[in-house]
This record gives sequence, structure tokens and C-alpha cells, in this order.
Amino acid sequence: VSMAGLQYDRTVDRRPALQVVRVPSSGILNEKGCLLKSNKRVVPRLIADTKKPKFESMNFQPKNIQYVLNGLEQVLKKGGTAAGSAINVNGMRMGGKTGTSQVRSISKKERQSGVLTNEQLKWQMRNHGLFVGYAPTDNPRFAVCAVTEHTGGSGPAARTVAAVMKELLKGLK
Repeated sequence: VSMAGLQYDRTVDRRPALQVVRVPSSGILNEKGCLLKSNKRVVPRLIADTKKPKFESMNFQPKNIQYVLNGLEQVLKKGGTAAGSAINVNGMRMGGKTGTSQVRSISKKERQSGVLTNEQLKWQMRNHGLFVGYAPTDNPRFAVCAVTEHTGGSGPAARTVAAVMKELLKGLK
């Protein structure tokens, strides 16, 4: 796997796959490549890309956009699913969304007898964790996504994104 000039062999290296994209100012990417805050449809691009594409309007209502943005910020606040990965770099914070991808089927028999926890499963049967973060929340410049294979949940992915985002934010003036 090649990312930003770095090569990772995932058969040897279990680090999460990372991709950093530059987000046009005032925007949050969703899973369909839509830019929520500026209400434009975009295609994510690598941070090294210097081309400035034009984006068409998505025609979302501003109140709906704000509702989603508030939810993405709550994910990293006390009680949120990634509260432990909250960052603050010179007043700049990150918002984002956690996710888990189930890698196995759960049989009817297992459901009746009690579903096994990730810790009880062999490594290759554990769920994948995902996290997509953006920052700064008030004027987004970056979006980072991590997928951690077989970690059982999204915590390791969120911590990875937080570490990358801290470094990116340190470079902003």
C-alpha cells in the first residue's frame, strides 16, 4: 500500500492505513465526497494536489448542515464515542465519526448462547475500527481517515487520526 510516498506492506506491518486530504476552507467531507459546511459536492484529493477544482452546490439547508456538524463535534466531547481522542492545538479542535466493520457472521446458535466478545475471538475474526476526523472544526482544512484492522473497535483508529491531526495543526499559523 502506498500513501503519500510511504510504502507499507500490511502482511508485515499492522499499522493503520492513512490518507490525508486537503479540504477546501469551510468544509467537512462526508462518506459520499460531499462537502457539508460549504454545501458543495467534492472529490477528495491528496494533500500534495495543488489543483483547485470547482465544486457544485449540494443545496442542503443550512440548519441541516449545522445539525450534522454539531454531531461530529460531539463525538470528541465528554460522553462521545471518541472522547478519549479529543485534541486541542492552539485552540483548534477536531470533529469526526467513529465506525466499526464486522468481519464475521454471527450464527443464530451463537446469538442464543451469547455473542463472543472481540477479546474472546482469534485476531483475524475481530472487527475493524474506523475513524474519519477533520480540523479545525471552525474552519476545516484537513480530513484524515484511519482503518485499523482487527482491533475490535474504533479507538485505535481515532487515536491514530488524532496524532496525525495534531501534527497537521501544528503547521497552521
